[in-house]
Amino acid sequence: MQDSLEIERASSLGVRLAGSGLVVAAATGAAGWYLTLLLGRLDGAASHAYDLAFFQQLVWNLVNGNGLISSFESGNFLGLHFSPLLILAAGIETVSPDVRVLTVLHVIGLAALGPTAFLFVSQILRPARAARMVAAVLTAPIPFWALTQRAAVADFHTEAIGIPLAMLAGWAGLSGRLRWMWLLAVAALLAKEDQAWSVAVVALVVGLRAGAGAPRIRRHAGSLAGGSLVYGILVVSLVMPAIRGATGGTTPFGEYYGWLPESVRVGGPVAAAAAIVRTMVRPEGLAVAGGAILSGAGLGLLRPRWLLVLVPPLVLNLLSVHEPQPALGLHYGLSLIVPTVVATALGARRLLAIANGRWSRPGASRWTWVLAVPALVVAVVQSPFPPALTAGGPFTRPAAREQLASAAAVIPPAAPIAADDGLAALLANRRHLTLLHMPIPSGAYVIADRLPSIPGYVDRQQREASLEVVARERPLLYDDGRFRVWGPHDG
Repeated sequence: MQDSLEIERASSLGVRLAGSGLVVAAATGAAGWYLTLLLGRLDGAASHAYDLAFFQQLVWNLVNGNGLISSFESGNFLGLHFSPLLILAAGIETVSPDVRVLTVLHVIGLAALGPTAFLFVSQILRPARAARMVAAVLTAPIPFWALTQRAAVADFHTEAIGIPLAMLAGWAGLSGRLRWMWLLAVAALLAKEDQAWSVAVVALVVGLRAGAGAPRIRRHAGSLAGGSLVYGILVVSLVMPAIRGATGGTTPFGEYYGWLPESVRVGGPVAAAAAIVRTMVRPEGLAVAGGAILSGAGLGLLRPRWLLVLVPPLVLNLLSVHEPQPALGLHYGLSLIVPTVVATALGARRLLAIANGRWSRPGASRWTWVLAVPALVVAVVQSPFPPALTAGGPFTRPAAREQLASAAAVIPPAAPIAADDGLAALLANRRHLTLLHMPIPSGAYVIADRLPSIPGYVDRQQREASLEVVARERPLLYDDGRFRVWGPHDG
């Protein structure tokens, strides 16, 4: 009998270790893949100025005592997005002022989605004997989810760090570590204002799973859920407008937090209702949301009431006038991660209850991997990478970092620069930086790429027209066949 118990314990330990190893291996593989792609795109001078160069200039200005400002937008950045967590990147760049720091932080955050979700889901599924095994199979693919891949394309966003922190807060709360729950939740809230919903959902799960037998945990969870929602409302409605007003921000806030076009808002209730219906059934956004649910093996459908926690972030994305938000492109789909993980975990609890212990029988673990198949299928079907991985695409360009550094060496370190979009991230460590399709200051140095990477938001005709004027009116200081540098008008 003793031998049988020891064998059972050893087997259980082996399953737990295998599950943890699977999650860590998947996270490590995803991190390596994303780093290779993103650093390759950066070295190939093909990263988007929005958002990598934008954030790098913010961090550089913060490190150099200029505050969170950028020449891409006017006013303090916190009036556009409330992300004090950028101070983390600034702390690192105090030692190493390199744009690759942001890429590494972004990738670490995306890779950490798997391990942090594993800890959170394991706690939700306890005390089921198969909790860790099922949690591992469900969460190991998260770093490869289609939502995660889309976010990786966006280069850097603070919510990639905030979401793992929110799930860690959930794990801490469910395991009774209340101080850690609050600390991690506050850190997640400081990542970006929209993390208020993720933290509230996590706190709601902690409170409900704690049960009547843990009143202290329930009180803390309730306070955290309510407090995070109040925080989000106050930050968006009062704090950020006050910052914009105090610092002279002129970026139209409605482009980021506006719902429905102005023509519809003044068109009466009938026009507004029709517009809402049209936007709510946009096929691409709904397909991505459906793919997220399917990535959790569709287990959220076993607890349909918990799928309702996906509704607020999904609706706000679908109704946004800021492309590509309604299609849940780039990082915008990250807002669905925590609600999807919660609905999936609670659906898995229902599945384990239906199985009534059969999941823990010998041989059952061989079939658990099936739960990961839908996530992998969706990851392939909805992946944003394959078109970009073709020859000549942004992720396969030859390295140009050193060549660009040689070209930029003729420009004084503090001088303003106007550059091609793909070059901006590598040149963002300066106070004044603009793009060639924007008005070029007369005192700025101009640097252009003969093999430019031009994203969809860049007006190609405007860029070409600007370069014609520059070549005609400014002195050419450098030309190596790839990069050209012109001096200022007065220069």
